[in-house]
Amino acid sequence: MGEEHPGGRLMVAGAESCIEWTCGDGLRLHVRRWQPPGRARALVVVAHGFVEHGGRYAELAQRLNLSHMAVWIPDCRGHGRSQGSRIWVDRFDRYVDDFLGVVGEARREHPGLPVFFVGHSMGGLVATLASLTEGACANGLILSAPAVGLAKGLFPWLRRLAGWASRLLPRLRLARMGSAMLTRDPRVLAEFRNDPLVYHGRIPSRTGAEILRACGEARRAAARVRLPVLILQGTADAVVSAAEVQRFYDELSSGDKTLRLYPGLYHDLPREPERQTLLAELAAWIEQRCGG
Repeated sequence: MGEEHPGGRLMVAGAESCIEWTCGDGLRLHVRRWQPPGRARALVVVAHGFVEHGGRYAELAQRLNLSHMAVWIPDCRGHGRSQGSRIWVDRFDRYVDDFLGVVGEARREHPGLPVFFVGHSMGGLVATLASLTEGACANGLILSAPAVGLAKGLFPWLRRLAGWASRLLPRLRLARMGSAMLTRDPRVLAEFRNDPLVYHGRIPSRTGAEILRACGEARRAAARVRLPVLILQGTADAVVSAAEVQRFYDELSSGDKTLRLYPGLYHDLPREPERQTLLAELAAWIEQRCGG
């Protein structure tokens, strides 16, 4: 991937490499890394969304590489190439702890760089809660369609049953995550549906209940968020409620916060047809906060 910058110089993104990182409980996470050519001026760690994996963020990582940013993206436990029962988590904090562990490893490899957390959908919950953890020391938080409130029409019966089923039958697999409402790009949608690393089965009741609990936890924690924040949200999102995202944004205590609403865009913003504009805005926002 290359891009013509002002002055006519072609900038080339770095190559992808992978490592495995071991969690505190022994599970091994698959971590993708993109190192820019030359010296990096910022480190970006990305938390992907539910049922997907970090490989779907290659275009984002390559765009950030063009701005001389190193990018690390772990597959959450139970997702993608990482170990763990598929899409199973007994408590949401495990996602957060794993993410912070990878952040620590990335910091050791890139000492002294400003660090930015990026989270999409469920990953927005991970990134937000991670940023509030003592010692996280993030320089900025970028949230793409953060799952701080689900759209009213999404799994209404599952949301009523999740708490009860989680206690009695935690591994009972209930509903499947649909895909038609994710993006307006038919090519991206076809790739998603045929991706063997995307989970296409039913969701365990405990996992669903834990995500709902984390939604509430993130909303209640909004007033504690004081670092710079950029939120990107499509108004036609059928997964996350744009109104709930607006309320979350209003509650943030940050003196440097921006909410970008994109009329008519669906949930999967990093892969919508207008993604080049979104990715450029995201990169520019980070550049402005890391001395670039």
